Amino acid sequence: RRMRHLDRFAAFQIAIDVGIVTALVHFSGGRESPLAFLYVLVTVYGALLFERWGALGAATLSAACYAGLLLMENGSPGVAEQISLGALAAVWGVHVVALSSVGALASVLARELRRTGQALDQRTEDLIRLRNLHERTVESIMSGLLTTDRGGRITYFNPEAERITGMTAGEVVGRPVDSVIPGAAELILEP
Repeated sequence: RRMRHLDRFAAFQIAIDVGIVTALVHFSGGRESPLAFLYVLVTVYGALLFERWGALGAATLSAACYAGLLLMENGSPGVAEQISLGALAAVWGVHVVALSSVGALASVLARELRRTGQALDQRTEDLIRLRNLHERTVESIMSGLLTTDRGGRITYFNPEAERITGMTAGEVVGRPVDSVIPGAAELILEP
């Protein structure tokens, strides 16, 4: 509620997380760091938040930060083994391809997830409207009506059934049908 621009905040968070991952990679071994996979996670949640542009932005920022890290570490005197620019480009290229592939896949999956969620929301609304229509229709029927589950327990009892039996729906729902209408169970239950 306090955030007015959630999109800006999320984009800022992705940028901060890329910076944190870059620092973790730097302090845990640089180009040989086992934590370089964390760039992939940032790319995935960038795709979840912003779909294609989030994945592309997170992957691009991650690739740029990783390239800067590789170049910075390769030129520093504390690195035990410096490698050629061609080898650095190859290491960076592998990461870029991985980040791009994950970003593309994650953005497709995020789009499909959003579409599926919207379709589910629409179906849920349709089902609620249908249930409400059904309830209004059944309640307005001038005949007593009750429904049971497969075990013969009452699941619904309309107002006319309440008037005919003198029992309320709260008293009979969940009870066996024979306790309300003796002998009804053998007529309605499958053998």
